[in-house]
Amino acid sequence: MNNNILYIVATPIGNLKDITLRALECLRSVDVIIAEDTRVANRLLQSHGISNVKVESVREFTTSEAICRLLKKISNEHRPANVAYIADAGTPNISDPGGRLVEEARKMDWLVTPIPGASALTTLLSVCGQPISDGFLFLGFLPKKKGRQTLLKSIPSRWPVVFYERPDRLKRTLADLAGVYDSATIAVIGRELTKMFETIDIINLEQLDSYTPVTKGEAVAMIIPRKK
Repeated sequence: MNNNILYIVATPIGNLKDITLRALECLRSVDVIIAEDTRVANRLLQSHGISNVKVESVREFTTSEAICRLLKKISNEHRPANVAYIADAGTPNISDPGGRLVEEARKMDWLVTPIPGASALTTLLSVCGQPISDGFLFLGFLPKKKGRQTLLKSIPSRWPVVFYERPDRLKRTLADLAGVYDSATIAVIGRELTKMFETIDIINLEQLDSYTPVTKGEAVAMIIPRKK
């Protein structure tokens, strides 16, 4: 293995103070920061007084070839190279880009090191008030159309289920779940977690007709599935 290191760094999901001391130390010391969106990254870096590190971009649809070229360029300029990757918010590769970058870095014999931190997934689970010691199923973003109903009907009945959703599709997704599970199933819905307008709603799916979700801010939701 060569001496190049890629750090996968979790960043705040909303409140910019929710960043670890280790993450800040890493972002200040690396040669290059690779970001999902350089504009979002620069706002975070500026808020913590980090201005001397070059920021490059790798987005969700960046090709493997382009990622390889970028890593080779960085490793040629810095021997050894120390690089950090950050998504727009939270932990990379949890329904966010990062997987392809990790894959290509490992192919090139880079050491890949995680620096853990915030995630909307664990943030909601920590306040859901439901027992999750036996495990849970994380679905990320559900398919919009193809395979959606097949996926929902295949969920194991004994596990809590967590998923991400856009606000304009949230009520439809909950309605689809109500068609699969007992109407008394509890749904815990978090929106704008850690931000000024944070909301955490707890409803029964049988109350869905009267539920009006807020239309801004990505949501994370959990249900306790009970098959009909």
